[in-house]
Amino acid sequence: MCIRDSIYTQYMQTSLKGGMIFKPVLFDYPDDPLLYSNLDTTFMFGNAIKVTPVLEDHTSTLISYFPNSDWYEFPSLKKVMSYNPNSKEGKNLTLVCGLENENINVHLKGGVILPYQSAPLADTSITAITKLKSLPILSLIHICRCRR
Repeated sequence: MCIRDSIYTQYMQTSLKGGMIFKPVLFDYPDDPLLYSNLDTTFMFGNAIKVTPVLEDHTSTLISYFPNSDWYEFPSLKKVMSYNPNSKEGKNLTLVCGLENENINVHLKGGVILPYQSAPLADTSITAITKLKSLPILSLIHICRCRR
């Protein structure tokens, strides 16, 4: 699954409306007091993608704080955390990292729609244009398709 269209969309919205593409997770969850101590270990790309970079050498796991929301692992779309209506605070999750696992810790926030395309990146011919799809990240995953 290629989220290139999602990235282009975020850049276009930012250039037209202003704002920030990369921002601390705290900006999306200002009422979560635990985010103040986790400002430098993770960030949001747009309003839907949470990135947790590996900041230490020779580590196979890392702990990342997830605000109280539904969160899905990318690209598997496996739910890693559920929203708790009785709490403002999130929780720490242990993530697997390392090049041998070919794992980049990217997570998608629930309640958003991401455009994506399953076309290869290198092929730009007119025959390579495929359907543009959108992926609503909800409690249940539904895939909507439309023509490009």
